[in-house]
Amino acid sequence: MPHNNLFLPHQNRREWQPLRRNRLQTIFAHQPVKWGLYFFFVFFFVTALIILYLWQDAALLQLNLQLAKIEEQIAEIEAENRRLEFQVQQAFSLERISTFARHRLRMVEPTNIRYINLSSSPDE
Repeated sequence: MPHNNLFLPHQNRREWQPLRRNRLQTIFAHQPVKWGLYFFFVFFFVTALIILYLWQDAALLQLNLQLAKIEEQIAEIEAENRRLEFQVQQAFSLERISTFARHRLRMVEPTNIRYINLSSSPDE
């Protein structure tokens, strides 16, 4: 006799008694298609989460590499900026300007200084 019947004869009696199934067998026996779809969607959802996590991890790694390159460029630019600021300070130092004026432009220090009075009234 097949085991998938709902009722089986009792061994000692001639009457039919219901077949005892566990809860999971009862659920799957009544809705096999729905549970198959349920497991498919759960599997699909878990797979999508795993792919999303791996994609996010790869994107984060790429962004960290870009950040490291940009920080390196910033360090190089800041070093060149400090070098250029030092050159500007040297170029505009009073000592260098004085040396440039005496040697290149052949200027000399004034020996005789005259002052002109610029008053607003002609009477003075």
